[in-house]
Order: sequence, then structure tokens, then C-alpha cells
Amino acid sequence: MFFIKKLALLTAILPLFISQVSAQEGIGIGTESVNSDAVLEIESKTKGLLIPRMNAAQRVATGATSAGLIVYDTSNKAFYYYDGSDWLRLVAQPGQINLNMNSHKIVNVTNGTASKDAVNKGQLDTKLNLSGGTMSGNITMGSNRVRGLANGSSSGDAVNKGQLDTEMAKRPLTTDVINIGSWNMDQTSIVYVDFNSKPYDAEDIRMIQVLIRTDSDVSWERVEELASYGVSANVPQGGIERIYGKNAGNSNPGTILLSRRPSGAWDGANYDQTSYNRGWITIQYQP
Repeated sequence: MFFIKKLALLTAILPLFISQVSAQEGIGIGTESVNSDAVLEIESKTKGLLIPRMNAAQRVATGATSAGLIVYDTSNKAFYYYDGSDWLRLVAQPGQINLNMNSHKIVNVTNGTASKDAVNKGQLDTKLNLSGGTMSGNITMGSNRVRGLANGSSSGDAVNKGQLDTEMAKRPLTTDVINIGSWNMDQTSIVYVDFNSKPYDAEDIRMIQVLIRTDSDVSWERVEELASYGVSANVPQGGIERIYGKNAGNSNPGTILLSRRPSGAWDGANYDQTSYNRGWITIQYQP
């Protein structure tokens, strides 16, 4: 009697949901026009399809064997489908979960246009002007730096500053001698010795030795020191006072300033004549 009542109820309800069974055995719910390639077509403007819901433990415990089985996991709040061996998550929205490619590729990617779009290799090669994997264009760094650069080993490798400083320190010193020329030391307290035609600049100079000859040319006075580049040495007794680089913003760029001070080593009757070259400057530099 109970079975007869259930059967009668089912018979009464089914026509409310099944509008049509087509010749191709397609079932339509909420529609009378079932697509020919659909076995089931559901249409509604106010309701949705409710997939079986279960937590993660229940999903695993189903013992699923049929590929294509779909459930809604209430623990992870996501749809899962069974691929025949594992349960796989369906991504609800782009970027909600991490994508583990496991060394596989994403293919057929169109050119990115927005700032966060993915780009394809062809677009990347065009931007970097790559040809056969070799950089052929320029990279404009502006005021930025390349950091963490390893020491270069081949002739075409870039080098870092530490490697450059180490190699620069290994270079030998080179010696150059410049004539001071005529200097009326009794009337003029200073003289500028020019090195603009030389293959070095102020920052390359490591040592300066000055030899000043006496009027009788039988003796000389030597001053040996390195004045600070671009900074007055404030020598009270006279000597090397300042070195001006070739790009110094003054009226005497590329010169070494020598001075004669009262009561200094060059202050006396022996340093008054100007009939011959007053002396030499010996410079050791490391370009």
C-alpha cells in the first residue's frame, strides 16, 4: 500500500518538471526546446542547480570511481571533480589559489596589455630585442643599479665594483716629470704648473715630488708630499698647496699650485733669479 502511494505521488510530480522527452531522449526541465546534443537541459530565471554537498572527509570517503563526478566541498568551499584517479579542485575565480604547473607550460597566451597581464615569449623577446637568446638592444638603467653581480670571468662579462677596485689596486705606478719653468719667487708667491696635456687627472695622482733650484744652480730644495685632491693643504712654509682637476670649476683647471711663504724653505736670497728653469715636478700616477 505504501509503495502504491509513493508511485502515485511520483507520477503526479514528474510532469511538473519534465516538459518534454525528445526523440533523441533529451530531457528538458523548465524548457520545451531541448538541444539535440543535450541529454538533460535545465532552464530557470529564478533557481539554480544544487550539486551534492559534503565536507572534505565525506568527499574522500565516497570511494569515487567514475571520472567526471562533481561535488561541492563545504570544508574548502569549492567544487571538486573526480578525474578517474584524484579529486581536483575547480577554480571558483581567477587567482584564488596558487597554480602549480609542475614544469608544464601555459600555451597560446595572447599578448598582455594591462600591467598585471601575463605575457607570452614572443612578446618578451620583442621587448628585450632578443636574437637567438642574446641581448642585442640597450637597457636604460637611468639612476638605478644592477646589484648582486658576481665577478666577471670572461672578456665580455660585466664586473662589479669590488672586482674593479681590486684590479685597479694591482696596477703599477707610472712616473711623469714636468718643468716648472721660470718663477720670479721674490715677486710672485705662487705658480700654477699645468698638466692638462698629460694622460692623467688629479684623482690619478699618487705622489708628487718638487725640486726647486737655487739661483746659483748648485743646490735645490725638495718637497715630497701628496696634497689632497681639490682641497687646500694649508702649507704654512710653502710647497704643494692644491691640485686642481681638469674639470675644476675655476680659472686654473688641470694645474698643481705651488707657493712660496714667508720664512719658508724657499724664502731667501737664493731664490730670486728667474733666468732659467726653476725646477721640476715628478708625479707618480695610476690611471
